[in-house]
Amino acid sequence: MSKPPPPQRSPTGPPPILLRRQGRPAPSCGPNHAPRLPVTHTAPVAKPAAVAKPASKPTPDPKPEPPPATPRLPMWGAELPVVPLLEADAPADASVRLGTLVCTRHARTGRPLFVLCVPCDCGRHKHTYPWRGDWPVDASVRSHQAPRCRKHKAPGGVWLALDPERLPISHQASQEGREAFLEWKAWWNTLSAGERTAISKG
Repeated sequence: MSKPPPPQRSPTGPPPILLRRQGRPAPSCGPNHAPRLPVTHTAPVAKPAAVAKPASKPTPDPKPEPPPATPRLPMWGAELPVVPLLEADAPADASVRLGTLVCTRHARTGRPLFVLCVPCDCGRHKHTYPWRGDWPVDASVRSHQAPRCRKHKAPGGVWLALDPERLPISHQASQEGREAFLEWKAWWNTLSAGERTAISKG
């Protein structure tokens, strides 16, 4: 096998160098050939995981405000106001039941009490409502109470007043009742606390 001819000098640079071990010429380092730079591999940057936003809860509708509570109408003498209502306090279209003042006594303590006796067209023929003895005996006084009659049980209660035609009877009952109350009060004050409790419990 014939030997290859010797390399000739290049007019633009040094002759190429033969790599005997690899059997191929080395790359030229002349001005027209730039040296190869090492290739660097950049690792891909991991993107941050997306944070899941919490699901927004639907805003509940505001609860409607409850209707104002209807004040409870009195049924007993202790629930009556100290200052009585007057004719101007009652609604203009209110139906007023008229009655007569009567003095009675407590079943256990014997204390004098005032009630308004109101006639009715039901089976009982009349109903009694509590009345304060310190109220003026006047036809302009009004009292708004819970109804006692099942037949005429109005949801808005019943308006009461003294019968103008029977005011003299109401005046007499009021005078007798106040005198009886003073006598009872003097007797009640002589009792001990234990005696009062025993009488009240019956």
